Amino acid sequence: GVLLCILWFASIERYVAARYHLSLDALLNRNQEATAPVTSAAPGPAAPGPAALTPLQSFNYQLTPPLAPPLPPHWPSLAQQPLRPGAQRILFAGDSMMQGIAPLVMNALKQSHPDWSTYDMSRQNTGLTVKRYFDWPETLVNEMEAAKNEAPLTAIVIFLGANDPWDIYEPSLHLKFPSEPWAMRYAQQVDVILRAAKAHGVYVLWLGLPAMKEPRLQTGAALQNSIFYQRAQAFQTDYLSTEPILGYVAAPFARGTLRSGDGIHFSAAGQQALKQAVLDHLEKQQAP
Repeated sequence: GVLLCILWFASIERYVAARYHLSLDALLNRNQEATAPVTSAAPGPAAPGPAALTPLQSFNYQLTPPLAPPLPPHWPSLAQQPLRPGAQRILFAGDSMMQGIAPLVMNALKQSHPDWSTYDMSRQNTGLTVKRYFDWPETLVNEMEAAKNEAPLTAIVIFLGANDPWDIYEPSLHLKFPSEPWAMRYAQQVDVILRAAKAHGVYVLWLGLPAMKEPRLQTGAALQNSIFYQRAQAFQTDYLSTEPILGYVAAPFARGTLRSGDGIHFSAAGQQALKQAVLDHLEKQQAP
């Protein structure tokens, strides 16, 4: 049994990372347990935009926002960046939530804009905190760079985050969720993508998270939406709030007719509603 564990260590580690968001290396090497502050931004190509993160206090670091009649507070949608003129080449990125939405949006765009091209790179069990086996910031930066000379990428639509409310393990670094160092590091991963997009002139639409059934994910959604919104605001990119459609993070989770039983994903009706919201936002952002 010990020999098999040694031989299959990489596979076991991949499973543990995807299923439980833990690093076997970190668990076996206790010296990584010390929480270390993040002192510099994650590496990324130089580009126009904010030189540094907004101070953490501006993230509205409040995990249980109070209810405010008639609607719970939420980060509103942002429409700050027009699409490039002409035909678009749009990449859809994200986790299993995006896997349910992207094909619907792509099919609708194919009918309404036959000269546009779209492709879906979404992958389940991915996010911004576990990057050992799939790294979204690196993947998107490379995709923008590779596409710039042949078929330039004009837009990216991003929807992820349900896999992220866990501790972050990196070499010599363990950041506990939902600590302030965790929030700062998470924001840095968002910045890598947005900074590269600004450098390449790529439009970004980042979708916020809806209410979640599991308390840990609900806590995460509140913090993550704060980061998604305020980094989009800082880089003058777009943010689409899904809360008015699929449930407010500040309110108790209610399944209704738009959500699936797992409290994360969406029913067919929910997928259609979110598809239409994405389409409407993209249509409004077309350059005159």
